[in-house]
Amino acid sequence: AFSVQELVAEVRRQFHPDGSNFECSTGYHRLVGEMVVYSTALVLGLPPEKRRALAEYDPRAVRAAPRLRPAPLPLHPLGGGEASPFPAEYLERLERLAEFTLHVTKPGGRVAQLGDNDSGRFFRLLPAHARTTTREAREQYAQLDGYAELPDDASYWDEQPLDHAHLVSAANGLLGRADLAAFAGPDFEQRTVAGLARGARIPSRGEGRTRAESVRVAGREGPVPAGGARRHETRFRFEGPDLRAGLRLFAYPDFGLYLFRSDRLFLAVRCGSIGQEGNGGHAHNDQLSLELAVDGRDVLADPGSFLYTALPELRNRYRSDRAHHGFSSPSRESAGLDAGLFTLGGDPRARCLRFDEGGFVGMHTGFGFPVVRRVEVHADSVRVEDRVHGGDEVLPFYVSTGGSGAPFSPGYGKVLREP
Repeated sequence: AFSVQELVAEVRRQFHPDGSNFECSTGYHRLVGEMVVYSTALVLGLPPEKRRALAEYDPRAVRAAPRLRPAPLPLHPLGGGEASPFPAEYLERLERLAEFTLHVTKPGGRVAQLGDNDSGRFFRLLPAHARTTTREAREQYAQLDGYAELPDDASYWDEQPLDHAHLVSAANGLLGRADLAAFAGPDFEQRTVAGLARGARIPSRGEGRTRAESVRVAGREGPVPAGGARRHETRFRFEGPDLRAGLRLFAYPDFGLYLFRSDRLFLAVRCGSIGQEGNGGHAHNDQLSLELAVDGRDVLADPGSFLYTALPELRNRYRSDRAHHGFSSPSRESAGLDAGLFTLGGDPRARCLRFDEGGFVGMHTGFGFPVVRRVEVHADSVRVEDRVHGGDEVLPFYVSTGGSGAPFSPGYGKVLREP
């Protein structure tokens, strides 16, 4: 009873109503999402004698805080005449957390790597991997310099930490949605979760238009300061069919993520909370940063995290403004990095001013004055217009000469060789 009580409380705290995780990290969304799905399935599949324990217990048996509420634990309709200890909002968040992973996965099968990624998993039941050779792996990854434990032609099993399809598969063991099954592919996790739940299903809202696809932000461009700004602009041009063909928009305002997806395009804009109820321990200085992929190939990609406490300087390098595709300054960060390796020293107060078929507009004040970014999707290009209402040293990533910031790290302890 205590475990179920705290599971419900922590899902309410750690997952927003839009289904995203409060860490503001796609890596931690996967880790905690797995914990929620498997724990939920285990509770739904409890045999009758265990279910009775939810109604008949002595709350005084738990003497530490938080206290166990008096019996019985509340039950809620599950459908088909069944009941569960999970309220409707809990079950809705579980479905939406699966949709979040679906929407932040790029056409190549890798999630947009936002915030920290330590490759953490609850269960590695069927790890996503690529089979290569030791020589090929050593040529690809800088951290394998000097590696000689296997011969060059030996098989090297390279885990793919940015493939999160297994979370969607697991969640679908409770949902049974055809679209989630088609996305996830192998159904090992789905069958495992369905077995834990003994076939119990949670009510699904179906496969139509998701909540994230219905969000639009309009009429809030008024707060943008007028005049006195330095203006910068760039266009990313692409040959081929219209980038807008099949365009769909998805928004996760609680996380701070706005997505444009089409037959050819994946475009994500980070703009919102720093997570952890204002601590920002697993967030990066990535406000107004872009992720862009066209025809399944990355054009702009967040470099990830690489390592935590083992190399503090690199930890901060990967957290810095300069490592992302937003704005940066050679003398300061939009949120301080000196308050601790798992704290952001300040909130840039990013907010979305517009998000609709006409594009995205957002701003933040992390440098002490507003920086404003407008992003538009055209038939043959993605246009980015930026305005800086302050010091000359603050520049967008395509103007700054400070370097790219950090080589791409697809998982904890892994870093690609710089070209």
